[in-house]
Amino acid sequence: LPKTFSLKQLKVMLKRLFQLSKLNSIKKFDVTYIILQQYSQKFPQFPASPFTSKRIRIYGYFLLIFPVGFFVLGLWQVNRRKWKKQLLRELRERYCAPPVELPDDLAKLNDMEFCRIKVCGQFLHNEEFYISNRLRRDEAALDTKSHFLVDVHSPVGVHVVTPFLVEGKGYRILINRGWVPNELKDPKRRQRGQIEGRVEVTGVNRLHEKKPPFVFESVPYRDEYFYRDVVTMAKFHNTLPVYLEADSSSNVPGGPIGGQTNVKVSDNHTTYIITWWSLSALTAFAWLKMFFW
Repeated sequence: LPKTFSLKQLKVMLKRLFQLSKLNSIKKFDVTYIILQQYSQKFPQFPASPFTSKRIRIYGYFLLIFPVGFFVLGLWQVNRRKWKKQLLRELRERYCAPPVELPDDLAKLNDMEFCRIKVCGQFLHNEEFYISNRLRRDEAALDTKSHFLVDVHSPVGVHVVTPFLVEGKGYRILINRGWVPNELKDPKRRQRGQIEGRVEVTGVNRLHEKKPPFVFESVPYRDEYFYRDVVTMAKFHNTLPVYLEADSSSNVPGGPIGGQTNVKVSDNHTTYIITWWSLSALTAFAWLKMFFW
């Protein structure tokens, strides 16, 4: 305290403090605030703190869960964003790499999703089936400005999946030859594209897909599929659970349009980070406003 602050003044201040402490509006733990208020009146050059001391009950500490929790969720999305960027980089590297031969150990394909595989053999067109409700996704079909389909009669079609007898191996795999509009689903209307004999196909290796939400279940005895249900397809068509999506280099006149593989993966983590940290800041401000300001 300054030297000009006499003992008499201190006694007067403590007396007033004792009187104020009897008021219901002043809590016992508000002593610091009261002293600062009295001190600032005597010495204006030392203003009182703008923060008031209020009792923080159990529910107050419980409310801290919200700003802290939202902040932690934001940190989690930061890590998720790093993981997604790395995943996209790896997928593009695999997809852009030169095609390789089908490995002898087919179990290796589980670690080769989005790798391009080159196979030779023969299509079994009489056993083809379809994945319904598919949009055309090859680059030639997309308008770069509007991203709507162009040069097609129908915006929705099917993917033509055909069992393929691999040359020199003696087993059959599944090849998604590509997209056709619904009006060309019947193979009789696209006989020109039903190539016979030995062919070489380059396709992108894809694994079994879990059923997406709001999508119909597969009906294999009707050859009706609505997602990449590789396990069921292989079981009902007597093939190995190997599924290749033909790229555009395998297109033939009058046949399905290959190159339907979607390499893009949604990345909304930046939006999630902003959302969670904004909520954390807002709830932290509300908590401080409630208990300190």
